[in-house]
Amino acid sequence: MARKDWLDLTQPERTALVNALFKLKAKTDSSRNYDFFVRQHVNFFSSFQAHRAASFFPWHREMLRRFEIELGVELPYWNWGRDRQGSVTTSATTGIFARDFLGHPDFLNAQRWRCVEAFDLGEQLRRGWFGQLPTATQVANTMAAPTFTQFTTTVERAPFHNNVHGIIGGQDGTGHMGDGSSPNDPVFFLHHCFVDKLWSDWQAKHPSQTTQDGQYWPLGRGTSRDLGIDAVMQPWGVSVRSTLTFRPY
Repeated sequence: MARKDWLDLTQPERTALVNALFKLKAKTDSSRNYDFFVRQHVNFFSSFQAHRAASFFPWHREMLRRFEIELGVELPYWNWGRDRQGSVTTSATTGIFARDFLGHPDFLNAQRWRCVEAFDLGEQLRRGWFGQLPTATQVANTMAAPTFTQFTTTVERAPFHNNVHGIIGGQDGTGHMGDGSSPNDPVFFLHHCFVDKLWSDWQAKHPSQTTQDGQYWPLGRGTSRDLGIDAVMQPWGVSVRSTLTFRPY
């Protein structure tokens, strides 16, 4: 089976995902429950492993892989461009945030879905909606990036990864998706699945990349900021190289 767009999920599949999220959230094993992944993202948010570095894609790919194992169901992805141009328009309470999906009322109930490591944002999940999702054309144009360095820089920044976090974070920045505790919002995982799918699609489009960048940069020992291809990513304990062929799409 392959991960698919959330818009293509059947209603039973949507229900199964919501139920699996609540089940993982309620799990008491702190090394394998939902909150474990939130805490790891917070811990490594500014580490130059998870963000603003060459390992942005590999670090989150491994996070998604491990999260999916614990979740027990396949994660779908959120294709922002298809969402924006389609008939199912997402806002803070519609589309992907409809009541029968990630807008289920219990996600906003701190008794059942208590946010952790959220600092001044509080324990109740908060969402805003400010701005517009990337267009399908903008998304498609990312595939033209000739090197890994150009591709990862383009996708991590505006109007893609960072902007979508900010859109749900809201105009005043009080939504959890707007800071390092963003995995408190389950939409984080669908958002990052699409980010990962873009990387997977780019890898497939550039299989014989022969520039300095190759399929990943840096190839050697790395720099003070960027992990080398055989460096071990923390806290996952696996190398960048080990993630390059994992493409569940």
